[in-house]
Amino acid sequence: MQASKLRLQVSVSGHVRANITFPASAAANLADLVPPDVSAQLSRQGIDAGEVAARVVANAFPIGDLFNLNSGEKQVRIWLE
Repeated sequence: MQASKLRLQVSVSGHVRANITFPASAAANLADLVPPDVSAQLSRQGIDAGEVAARVVANAFPIGDLFNLNSGEKQVRIWLE
């Protein structure tokens, strides 16, 4: 099933600080949407937002998590729904 929305949620100490919805097609530009500090943390974990975006496009925007990042008090979740 193809997703219609790209969702991004940032929580700090369990409180949602950002909850943003984009059209699913925005996932093609995921590397541009991910904040630099989050991108750096993903890189340290061997995750490349550009590669994730390419995989999502190649698979026609499948529904599901793209990644979850937990770093102490800050949690970032990006998914397609």
